[in-house]
Amino acid sequence: MGVDAEPAWKAIPKGKPCFIIWRIEKLKVVPVPKEQYSSFYSGDSYILLSVQDVKGSLDMHVHFWLGKESSQDEEGVAAYKSVELDDYLGGAPVQHREVQHYESTRFMDYFKSKGGIKYMTGGVASGFNHVEKVVTMRLLHVKGRHQVRCEEVEKSWNSFNDGDVFILDLGNVQFVWMGKESSRTERMKGMELARSLRDERGGGDIITVDSGEENKLLEAELNVWNKHLRVSERRVKSAAEGGVDEKVERMKSAEIKLFLVSDEGGTLKIEEVKAGPLKKSDLSSEDSYIIDNGEAGVWVWNGKRASKQERSEAMRNAVGFCKKKGYSNKTRVTKVADGGEPTEFKNLFKSWPVPQASGKAYIAGGKIAKTVQTKFDASTLHGNQALAAETQMVDDGSGTTQVWRIVDFDMVPVERNQIGQFFGGDCYIVLYTYLLNNKERYIIYYWQGSKATVDEKGASALHAVQLDDKYGGAPVQVRVVQGKEPPHFMAIFGGKMIIYSGGKAGWTQSQHSNDEGPGERYMLQVRGASALNTKAVQVPCRAASLNSNDVFVLFTKSKVYIWCGKGSTGDEREMAKLVAQHSPRFVLFL
Repeated sequence: MGVDAEPAWKAIPKGKPCFIIWRIEKLKVVPVPKEQYSSFYSGDSYILLSVQDVKGSLDMHVHFWLGKESSQDEEGVAAYKSVELDDYLGGAPVQHREVQHYESTRFMDYFKSKGGIKYMTGGVASGFNHVEKVVTMRLLHVKGRHQVRCEEVEKSWNSFNDGDVFILDLGNVQFVWMGKESSRTERMKGMELARSLRDERGGGDIITVDSGEENKLLEAELNVWNKHLRVSERRVKSAAEGGVDEKVERMKSAEIKLFLVSDEGGTLKIEEVKAGPLKKSDLSSEDSYIIDNGEAGVWVWNGKRASKQERSEAMRNAVGFCKKKGYSNKTRVTKVADGGEPTEFKNLFKSWPVPQASGKAYIAGGKIAKTVQTKFDASTLHGNQALAAETQMVDDGSGTTQVWRIVDFDMVPVERNQIGQFFGGDCYIVLYTYLLNNKERYIIYYWQGSKATVDEKGASALHAVQLDDKYGGAPVQVRVVQGKEPPHFMAIFGGKMIIYSGGKAGWTQSQHSNDEGPGERYMLQVRGASALNTKAVQVPCRAASLNSNDVFVLFTKSKVYIWCGKGSTGDEREMAKLVAQHSPRFVLFL
């Protein structure tokens, strides 16, 4: 690390994970307050450092972000200082050039928990550097099916379209306007952003408005809305006019090419080595290279033993390379170090040495989660990974369990005496904690009922990620669909899992409740091969539902009947007795 380094770098903790953002203000590097981390001004340039602990080693990424109205001087300082930061950290970081509206997936992922990026108009020269403290009435546009962006737009009906979500931010009130064809992700992110704005300001009201139903607002709410956007002047574009979420301009990648960067003779030269397909063996640790993937992106690879000039000039050479090729200024440029290549870079090559398996191969909720391993006898299976993977068990289910239900996009704790009861119209989050080698380990299951709405399912996935973040990324995440519960999920309820077909109300709810429940007369089918995988599921209350291989429990207003098929197991019969105890009524065996 350099001696005469930029003073701003002193805030970086040595050898520890961190996430820091700086802005270029009057050509100086100035830290951004954490409460403003997701807001980027189109008139400014920024530098972002992400350092994460991955399997005991630090994974570093430096991004310099260029606003569409940022000056060339600011952009130059951001690029130069990013190289300086890279050098300060020993050349270990992957370096990224990001342009407003064309950010990489990695960059966008940093702000998922904050509802995505918020593009702000103006910049430091405009005096908007503390705009969140002095609230300005504005209209925010939330768009994106997978990578959601939030941008300030003209406060006019001309800005609206039915394919997206808009937030009329009035300081102490946020109206969240939902387009008829907006995606569930946009709706969730819109609500999440509104809550974030409310919490930052210490309170306020959030009011949802469906497109075409503005006149259904309460009189006081409608009066406030009309002060800014008169309903009588309503004009909303179609979803098609608003533009598809997946970028239409996803350009066809050019044929990938490899270029060698050398400084032989004291002059830097760039010469083509070969066209694709590329192999890892094409790269030599003695040199630096540019991998040209057209406007899909340009990469710079620095060999471990490349010259100091080749390494320090890498990003500048790549940007110059893009200009010479006539590529758009929006083309992403990324620098990687020999031995620290991210997956996105390795995927450009036809062959790349495959690392040893890490055991992280279970896909869950948009993230790669660690494999759920082991069997019923935890002590035996911790040492037998093959059997563990086959049984999908980490222990016998005797750990600690916490359960939440998704209610209006929020997590609401489930009472202890109701844990294990699920309703097909709802979604749930289950946090399971167990000990392995005297250390706490975690699994986050998010269970999605077959009759749950798309929004509720999306909210459950989002809250699972947020809970994962709360525990520092340590938990395993597993998505569970009704009817396809994995063995360990059922095991943690000890044979007492019940799935009702209705909505969120329990059987104790009144018949006059607006919430669906099993009602006063309903039937549960009990099935399973052991006490650890047995569950009860509500079925239609008629004779045709019976079969001789299972046990059925019929609840009526005055009695509870247990019907045991000839082929039913003892565990199923014992579970039926437990299920029947949910009712104080008299039990009869048939």
